[in-house]
Amino acid sequence: MSSGFAWYVVIILTACYTLSFIDRQILGLLVGPIKRDLGISDTRVGLLQGLAFSVFYTFLGLPLGRIADTRNRRNLIGVSVLLWSFFTGCCSLARSFWSLILTRIGLGSGKRGFLRRRTRCSRTFSRRSGWELR
Repeated sequence: MSSGFAWYVVIILTACYTLSFIDRQILGLLVGPIKRDLGISDTRVGLLQGLAFSVFYTFLGLPLGRIADTRNRRNLIGVSVLLWSFFTGCCSLARSFWSLILTRIGLGSGKRGFLRRRTRCSRTFSRRSGWELR
């Protein structure tokens, strides 16, 4: 892997991770408007922010880890970013609590495939560039 390509990968992964972080925080910023538009309670907002995202995020860790160990990580990251982007767009189309919770589940599924894999790619970069932490 050339040094230029390695830096390209780092920049792309950093941009994706930054967008992922912003995407996770947006729901918290929009609690008031979402409660008003969908007419949902604080309990349901908590389910949207926590349970819907985290349950699938957690349970998909093992199967996606297995896929990442046996298949091409680049493709897994690409598919994950596409899924998460698709479900982020679907969140804007949600007109009820249930449609929003389903899109949050899809969002957690897409993000799970990306977040863990980017660490493995960054480890590969650090080993090849001589920056590995010992």
